[in-house]
Amino acid sequence: MFVLALAACYAPAPSPGSPCTEDRQCPSPLVCSPATQTCEHDAAAIDAPAPPTDATDGPPMMMIDAAPACAPCEPNDGPAGAIDVTAGGTFTGNALQASDDVASTGCGGSGGRDLFFKVTLTKPEVYYFDTFTSSFDTVVRVYTKACALVGGGANPAACSDDICAGAQSQIALSLPAGESCIVVDQRSSAETTGAVTLHVLRGRRDGPGSGGKDHAYFFTTCPGQSMLLDADLCPAPAWDPVLYVRRVSTNAQIGCNDDSCAAGPAIANVSITNGTLFFLYVDGFAAAECGSYSLDTNLR
Repeated sequence: MFVLALAACYAPAPSPGSPCTEDRQCPSPLVCSPATQTCEHDAAAIDAPAPPTDATDGPPMMMIDAAPACAPCEPNDGPAGAIDVTAGGTFTGNALQASDDVASTGCGGSGGRDLFFKVTLTKPEVYYFDTFTSSFDTVVRVYTKACALVGGGANPAACSDDICAGAQSQIALSLPAGESCIVVDQRSSAETTGAVTLHVLRGRRDGPGSGGKDHAYFFTTCPGQSMLLDADLCPAPAWDPVLYVRRVSTNAQIGCNDDSCAAGPAIANVSITNGTLFFLYVDGFAAAECGSYSLDTNLR
C-alpha cells in the first residue's frame, strides 16, 4: 500500500492597499501606484491625486466673504462737522450710518441717528427749516448755542415732529447773533432709511424802502397749502402806518394797504400761496411815523 502525496503552493489573492516600492512590486493583477505607494486594482488609481501631507498640499481653501464695511459716515455726523447753512438753500445727507448724539428731551423718540447743521449771525434774524421729502420720520431741534455745547440735547429753543399731517418737521424762529445749532434726527432707532433733505430759508428784513420804522411778524404754511390773510390796525393809531405782506421764498410783496379804512389801514383776503414762510409788516409811512398800535390778524 502506498500513499501518493501531492504538493502544491498556497497563493492567496493579492490585497489592495499593501505597501509597495520600486523594488517591491505588487502581485498581478494589482499595480503599484507611485502617488500613494500602495497596491491598487487598476491604473485609474495611479492617476489619483496623492493625499495631502500638510496644509499646503490639501485642496484649495474657500474664502468666506467678509461682511461689507459700513458706508462712510456723513461729515456732519457730529457737532464738529456741522454744515453751515447760514446762506439758506437745500441740503442733503444720509443719517443711516450716523451716530445717536442727541436725546429726545421730550420731543420725538429716542435712539435715532442725527446730523448737525449750523447758522452763524452778526445780528438776530428769522430762519425757517423743514425736512419735507426726507425718507424717514424726522425730528428737528434748534439750539441757540454752538453745536459743541448741545451735548445730550437738553433745552432746545424749538423742536418739531410730525407737522403738516405727515412725518416730517417744520420750524421758523428768530435766531440770535452768534452760532445756532440745528439737529436733524431720526424719530427712533427703528427707522430703516436715512435720506435727509433740509430746506433752509433766511428771513431777512427786506421792507419796501419807505425809511419808516417797522415791526415784522412771521408765519408758516405747509407746502402746497393755500390760505387767506386778514389784518388791520383799526382803530387807527396816532401816526401814519402801512400794512404789507411778503413771501420770503420769492421776496415778493403780495399785499399792501395804507389808509384803507376810516379808522386805519387794513388788508383782507390776501392770498397766501406758493410758499412756506411769510412776513406781515407794520411799517411807518415815512421815517418820522412811529408809535403804539393794535394789530388784529386772521389766517384762514
